This record gives sequence, C-alpha cells and structure tokens, in this order.
Amino acid sequence: NLILTENGGLGLVEELNPHLQLWSREADATWVPSRIIYLGSLSLNGVPVGEACPAHVLGFAEGANVIVVTTAAGLFTIQVQSGQATRVCDDDGYGNLIPIVGFYTPVLEVDK
Repeated sequence: NLILTENGGLGLVEELNPHLQLWSREADATWVPSRIIYLGSLSLNGVPVGEACPAHVLGFAEGANVIVVTTAAGLFTIQVQSGQATRVCDDDGYGNLIPIVGFYTPVLEVDK
C-alpha cells in the first residue's frame, strides 16, 4: 500500500503482524526500511494483534496522514507520525475501502 512519507516522499506500508513496516523510496530508486509501527495496542477481547488476530491494511488517507487497518477487533486508523491507533468502528467486514478526507465540488456561478 502506498503512503506519503514523513518528508513528503513516496512510501510503502507492509503488514508484518503484529507490526507494520514503513518503507521510503530513496533518490536512487531503492526502497529502504524507515520505521516500524507496533500494533500491540490493538486487541480483540484481550488477544493482541498477531497470528491469532491479524491486521490488514486497507488504505492510506493522505490528508489525515493515517493508515487504515482492519482486524477482527474492528476498523482502526493509525497515525503515521505517532503510531497512535484509534478505533473507528467495531465492524471487521471491510474488504475494500477508499479513505477520503474531504472533497470540494465547485459550484458554477450563474449570471443573472
């Protein structure tokens, strides 16, 4: 899954339960590991995220700079900078998700 890195470049997030590996693209077009976000705070009835309760990355919301993750414990957003997880809802049935922070539809001005 593509993400925006902390310095504004192109990045990737990889699922390695119980953590996420963030990668960044260097100027010479090579990928290097940048940091790890541990998902230990996400749990299902006290069972931490891992093999018994895997996390799946659904997407990245650029405007909010969050990674959207689903687990059997629910849907979560994870702040890229802090790694802090926030439960969005209890439903774990999401297979596809397009995170949209906001959008603007211009209104044409009508001359009278």
